[in-house]
Amino acid sequence: MNFFFNFFSLFLTTQKTLCAICGKVFGYFTCRGCQKDFCKRHVAEHQQELSRQLDDLTLDHDQFRQRLTEHAQQPQYHSYIKQIDEWKQESINKIHRVANDARQQIKHLINEHTTELTESLTKIALELRKAREDDDFYDTDLQQWMGKLNKLKKDFAQIPNINIIQEDSSIISFIPKLMFSLVYSSNSFSVLL
Repeated sequence: MNFFFNFFSLFLTTQKTLCAICGKVFGYFTCRGCQKDFCKRHVAEHQQELSRQLDDLTLDHDQFRQRLTEHAQQPQYHSYIKQIDEWKQESINKIHRVANDARQQIKHLINEHTTELTESLTKIALELRKAREDDDFYDTDLQQWMGKLNKLKKDFAQIPNINIIQEDSSIISFIPKLMFSLVYSSNSFSVLL
C-alpha cells in the first residue's frame, strides 16, 4: 500500500478534500497514480480494484501469449500460407494443361506424319502389285520404287527429330509472380518472387 498512496498528504494540504468514492468523509489518503483522495474505508477498496485490474491485465497477457505460441507452432494454417498453397496449385494446374496440350500437338504431328508415310507406302504397294500383275516393269522402275521406299524409310527415321523449345519469357506471363509487402508503422519493403 505504501507505494500506491501518499499517507502524508493529509499533513501537507491545508485544504480539506472529500473521498472520491463516498464523497462524504474527508480524504485521508491520496493515490499517487490517479491523484484521487480516499477515506480509510475506501482506500482498501481502491487498492483491491487496482489489484483486480492487474489480475485482469495479467490474464489477458497470458491468453494472448498462449494464442501467439499456438499460432507460431501451426504456421501451415496461417491464411497467407494458404494463399501461397492455392497459387502453387493453380500454377501446377496451368502447367499440367499446357503439358497436355503439348502432348496432343506432338501426337497430332506424329500421326499426321505417319498417315502421310502410310499413304505413300500404299501408293508404292499398288504400283508394285500392278507391275507384277501386268508383268510390265524394267530395272529403272525397280530403282525408282527402291528410291521411293528408301526416302520413306528416311522420312520415318526423322519422326523423333521434333525440337521442343522452352521459352523462359512465356513462363513469366503464364504463371503470375508473388509479391509480398510488409508494412511496419513508417517502414515498409516489398519482396518479389
